[in-house]
Amino acid sequence: MPRDALVPGGLTGTGTITPPDPDLPPPPPHANFPAFCYLSPADLAFATGGGLQNTAKNSLHNFLPSFNIRFDLTPKWLIRFAASKAISRPDMGFLKNFTAVSMSLPNPGELGDPRWTLGPDGQPTAVAARYTADAFNPYLKPTSAWQFDLSLENYFGNVGQFSVAGFYKTFKDYIQYGIFDLDITNGGTTRTVQVRGPANGKGAKIYGTEVSYQRFFDFLPKPFDGFGIQANGTWVKNSGVPNSGLTPVGVGAATGGAQTNPGNLGTALDPGSLEGLSKWSYNLIGMYEKGKVSARVAYNWRSKYLVTVVDCCVYLPVWQKGAGFLDASLRYRVNDSIELSVEGSNLLNTKTVLEQQVADKDSPEGKNVLVPNGWFQNDRRFIVGVRWKMGK
Repeated sequence: MPRDALVPGGLTGTGTITPPDPDLPPPPPHANFPAFCYLSPADLAFATGGGLQNTAKNSLHNFLPSFNIRFDLTPKWLIRFAASKAISRPDMGFLKNFTAVSMSLPNPGELGDPRWTLGPDGQPTAVAARYTADAFNPYLKPTSAWQFDLSLENYFGNVGQFSVAGFYKTFKDYIQYGIFDLDITNGGTTRTVQVRGPANGKGAKIYGTEVSYQRFFDFLPKPFDGFGIQANGTWVKNSGVPNSGLTPVGVGAATGGAQTNPGNLGTALDPGSLEGLSKWSYNLIGMYEKGKVSARVAYNWRSKYLVTVVDCCVYLPVWQKGAGFLDASLRYRVNDSIELSVEGSNLLNTKTVLEQQVADKDSPEGKNVLVPNGWFQNDRRFIVGVRWKMGK
């Protein structure tokens, strides 16, 4: 240890000093000592390995009004308008009152690491520890939203329906995972800790349109009159979703500052999107209902979407590429009590591809730059079933 030598023989001072062997190599430089040997007394007091107990208390009140109205233009055409306020509560796991702090130190001998303080002889004299933590947030507020929907709908008999709708939603206290610099005190010492956890953001806006069509082709000759189709497509746009500067409510004593990213040299990337939101998506379903036979073939596709703003491993925003999945089912009713079925999922054996974002619109490229992150294969699956229904 880089400390003054103890008196030989311990506190009694009765020992003798053994001279070094001139044939042996000189002792190693201080750089070969573990980095914790150079911690300051304040850091040693902070890193006691113990814990602190505290109590978190939160109280919330939400008023959720709603309004709906319908105008019948004709017996087949109508207009609907709806306005409401809704909330989405945080996952229960996010509300735990828990923070786990870890210390990061440079490796011995890597004197180029900026955390070392070197003396005139080029040997270390002190080390600056970096502290990180994973935390939850008992003070999270529910995400609230004002929602407005306007739709034009047409119903043609018992065989079909067509509608086109527009929607507008404003979010408040949107919950995102972020990285925040927080002041934490332990052992009489306060240190700035980089904490990763959930927090409420300022908010966001979503608007878009949706078109839907459904009908059975009853005009076809039997048995083809049992065929039908369902189709819908959605376009969504969002704004006001920064990935930096989130308010670290309740995670600890906030020091302010933007969300930084240790995996990307301390920068904060802005994905410009809400998590789980695709700009384009559509569903196309072919169906058949006739007598004892019921069949469905469904293809669902969505464009790329943001999985997380800060991944646990690369500390970068991670996206999932656009992909489509094909599923099908066939059911046959033997009688009123017995039904046979077979279902297949991911019939196209579609791969799930993840990409990590390494630059955003403020980069020289002027746009998000995505590079490969991972590939996942969900195999085709088939289920064969028999259902027996008892009763009169």
